[in-house]
Amino acid sequence: MGEIAVLSVHAELTDRAVAAYVAKYATKSADSFGALGRALFCRPCQGRGMALTSHGVPLTCTACGGTGQARPLPRLAVERHVRQMIRTCWELGKRQEFADLKPWKWAHMLGFRGHFSSKSRCFSLTLGALRDTRRAWRTEQARAHAGLPDLGPSTTLVIGHWAYHGSGYSPGAELLAAAVRHRRELERQFTAEGGC
Repeated sequence: MGEIAVLSVHAELTDRAVAAYVAKYATKSADSFGALGRALFCRPCQGRGMALTSHGVPLTCTACGGTGQARPLPRLAVERHVRQMIRTCWELGKRQEFADLKPWKWAHMLGFRGHFSSKSRCFSLTLGALRDTRRAWRTEQARAHAGLPDLGPSTTLVIGHWAYHGSGYSPGAELLAAAVRHRRELERQFTAEGGC
């Protein structure tokens, strides 16, 4: 799949083009394209631009001046293209059909809620299932490499031969142990001579 720099307004909007565009930004780190690490919505009014008084009367939020934004979008220190994507998320959040998605809340992450590669139990393989598959594949590779027979899932492998491989430290661990013993001896001598 080729990289798409900009989705043209006049170009045909295909699933493939949108996926390529989203993948381009989803796979970049936040630092590489200048996204923000903090939410943009105003915390006191929760991005609504209005705060309720104790009597339930809505008033314009004084913290954001009614914009719902903690920082004004034009003043964000990001590239122009990133600012436009943030603005688009903010504007989409005002539309009724996207109200449940709350893209304004995630505008600082270009609309992604959580990490882009998160797996859902309902719509995708779980990361646990991927780990189990990878573990089974690696086990099969190791079995084939060692020349062991192919054992079925109901077979219990019993190892009846034990071999003594040695005791004590490995050469590297022996050096570390000697260094620790030497340091403790120096500390003991220092204390015995009236050191602090």
